[in-house]
Amino acid sequence: MNPPPPPPRPRPHAAPPPPNRAAAVFHSALACPAEERAAFLESACDRDALLLAEAQALLAAHAAAGDFMQADAPLPPEVVAELARLKPEEAGERIGPYKLLEQIGVGGFGVVWMAEQEQPVRRRVALKILKLGMMDSKEVIARFEQERQARAMMDHANIAKVFDAGATQWGRPFFVMELVRGVKITDYCNEQQLSTEQRLGLFIRVCQAVQHAHQKGIIHRDVKPSNILVTVNDGEAVPKVIDFGVAKATQGRLTDGTLFTEFEQDEPVSATPPSAIYQFRKFAQRNRAALGVAAVIAAVLVAATLVSTWLAVRAMRAEKRTAAERDAKELARQDAEAILNFLCVVFQSPDPARNGRTITVAETLDTAAKKLDTDLANQPYRRAKLQWTLGDTYSALGLNRQALSLREKVQDYCLATSGAEHPDTLRATQNLANSRAVAG
Repeated sequence: MNPPPPPPRPRPHAAPPPPNRAAAVFHSALACPAEERAAFLESACDRDALLLAEAQALLAAHAAAGDFMQADAPLPPEVVAELARLKPEEAGERIGPYKLLEQIGVGGFGVVWMAEQEQPVRRRVALKILKLGMMDSKEVIARFEQERQARAMMDHANIAKVFDAGATQWGRPFFVMELVRGVKITDYCNEQQLSTEQRLGLFIRVCQAVQHAHQKGIIHRDVKPSNILVTVNDGEAVPKVIDFGVAKATQGRLTDGTLFTEFEQDEPVSATPPSAIYQFRKFAQRNRAALGVAAVIAAVLVAATLVSTWLAVRAMRAEKRTAAERDAKELARQDAEAILNFLCVVFQSPDPARNGRTITVAETLDTAAKKLDTDLANQPYRRAKLQWTLGDTYSALGLNRQALSLREKVQDYCLATSGAEHPDTLRATQNLANSRAVAG
């Protein structure tokens, strides 16, 4: 007996469509007073010309529709036309005799489709159409017309050819050109590991194509690897120059529209009096040998000056180090002399209260510890050094309680003068801790 078939798996839910930005801006604008909508749209669209155009079209359609929703009436013809005009192209649609197959590129103001021409011949072509929302910009339309005219004027094997031009039923201009199936010229050279000679061969053909455009009075102005595609025809690599979107006519005009570009590259300048830099450059061209000798002499002088300065700095630093060492030695000598004098006074001056009895070492140390606070009151560094020594002596004699007071004073001095992280402070703290531990 066959087992029952497994239950069917639930089908995954389709992902929700992305939100419509134009619709969101449209609904927000409806909530604004009529006199504030223009300012709101400018702010909400943030310089997005396409989004602004779509939102404005929806507002216009809403105003034209009136109360048709309450009357359950069909959309007015002008609303239908406006919505159709704003609808982006999709694969399968036709523009004249061309059937759109696949979007293959997007430029600054145009969308490029791979299309199939159905008549009078059947072939694959590239169809470039003006972007949605760009019809309100005269500059963009002029640029598009300029590219279309520039391509139509040229006939060269290494420049993508233009086959046709026109406008859609909604008035958006387009042109049809040769479909170049290729890769960026630099990528092709690297992938095929071409030799220098082979690379120069491709480059020469590109130069010939650019020269052909120049002879037609057109300057490309954006020749770069991404605008030069290499396709292979019958085993031969053929470079194709594309994208004349920023071309400039040097003779006559490309279109009847007026186009002002923000940045011009190949501009004439007015004659002016020769500048100092210009005069020096001309003088240098006429006196290269003399200037060469002068440059060598100047370089030697600069090098000598740098070496002399470096030696002088080294000498000054050495002199400062010597003076510092000399001062340190003198200070150490003075410290040793002062400490010696203090100890001599302590050990040579017995306490008269002892009535001639023998004085113990501990008693002598006690006397020295007391005299430190009076005799060296204005010499804190030397007093701290002697307190350190006396503390160590007390500790060596097993008199840790007597050492505690001195080591506390040493730690206070180190903290005040050197900080908690200084090695002297750390050693003083360790000594104090040892004395406290032994003393219980």
